Amino acid sequence: MNSKEEFRFLNQAFSSLFEKYKYSVIKYVYNEGEFGNYEVVFRIDTIKLRVIRDKGQIFFEVNSLTELDEWFDLGLVLELLEIQIDPPKRNQLKRHVEILDENFYKIRTIFSAENYYQTKINLKKIGKVRAERMFGLNG
Repeated sequence: MNSKEEFRFLNQAFSSLFEKYKYSVIKYVYNEGEFGNYEVVFRIDTIKLRVIRDKGQIFFEVNSLTELDEWFDLGLVLELLEIQIDPPKRNQLKRHVEILDENFYKIRTIFSAENYYQTKINLKKIGKVRAERMFGLNG
């Protein structure tokens, strides 16, 4: 796939969200020489969403409009919201979008300007516990 085809594919995958919420593309970088890796940043309603494809794996990250460059993995955000789902495989773009769509209101709420500070603290705590669990790290 080339850059235009990939961008069209992304727009199709996100069409359900784009039909419901105001959105814009903030950034789109495509590297055909690097396995077709890309990074795209969307503003969807009141949050920013970064989608990264790296060597065929898809990563979703969420950010507040008030934050410049601190991103949180969608799985970590869902864990904070106590949403129990089977995590999608890293190459399942459509499933990631469905999960985001199903939980968008809750995600939007915790990333709002009035809630973001506490959300950020809580996400960092969960991230630390996750790292300790995954890698056996302590404190």
